[in-house]
Amino acid sequence: MPALLGWQTVPAAPGVQNGGVLYEKLFLPFITFPGFSVGACLFFILLQSLMVNRLADRYRLLHERSWMPGMAYVLMASGLPEFLYLSPALVAVSFVPSSLHRLFGAYNVPQATGLVFDAAFWIACGSLFFPPMLLLLPAAYIGMLIIRSFTAREQLVFVIGGLVPLFLAWLGYFWYDLGWHFVEKQFIGPFGMLSWRTLAPDWLSLGFLLLLLLLAVLNSGSYFYKKLIQIQKCISTMYWFLLFGGVAVLLQKNVTPNDFLIVAPVMGIFAAYSLQQIRKPLMAEVIHLIWLGLVVIIHIFH
Repeated sequence: MPALLGWQTVPAAPGVQNGGVLYEKLFLPFITFPGFSVGACLFFILLQSLMVNRLADRYRLLHERSWMPGMAYVLMASGLPEFLYLSPALVAVSFVPSSLHRLFGAYNVPQATGLVFDAAFWIACGSLFFPPMLLLLPAAYIGMLIIRSFTAREQLVFVIGGLVPLFLAWLGYFWYDLGWHFVEKQFIGPFGMLSWRTLAPDWLSLGFLLLLLLLAVLNSGSYFYKKLIQIQKCISTMYWFLLFGGVAVLLQKNVTPNDFLIVAPVMGIFAAYSLQQIRKPLMAEVIHLIWLGLVVIIHIFH
């Protein structure tokens, strides 16, 4: 509502300088249309919340099925005023649940070549919208080592899956004599020495993000407690995604709060774990309302 009604003064194109070639071609030309940025943001957040919830339900990551993962993701993905507008990271994060779905599905599957290929393929596709997302490939590789016996043949398939989207995109740009533009946009431009000046003044946004991060780290022991081996491996994989996602964001020249959205799907599931482990339902409801109230306060006083 703050964005739809025009109450927020956040620029309608946050994080554009960190966008990849597909974001530049598919979304940037329409970003100045009235209502497009906010409407597209709303669409992606709702779609991604359904994907996160389906992932948690499909692999029984929580004790019981509920809408908590999707709800937690929505609160995270719209918790800051900067998040209410379309950004490269928001588009790219749509591919994270798809990659995790393939990783988790490879557990105890004799022939998982297709799943291995897709796990890398979707991350590489996401990097065409948000280049730092490419650093999630090592997390997916480590996750595959955790989930199953990762043979040499499957490792080769994983590498090919990560290269195919990048090669096809480069080939299209090379055809129009823009091959160097692709390389600069995807591999050179976004990365460099971190500029803390882009984040340091925004202590409210930083505090919100650090609070969510501490929640996931400090409760790690309870997430693994009395869980099946398969679920423990899934949780370990998500922690690797959390680690490499944070590293990917901090390796940029210009860091914006929107860039942290690439770890939001994992954080949403971890937050749902924390809420579901509260024995008294009333206490869980109170904490949920406090969280919602915190989001409202951030939007008012930002």
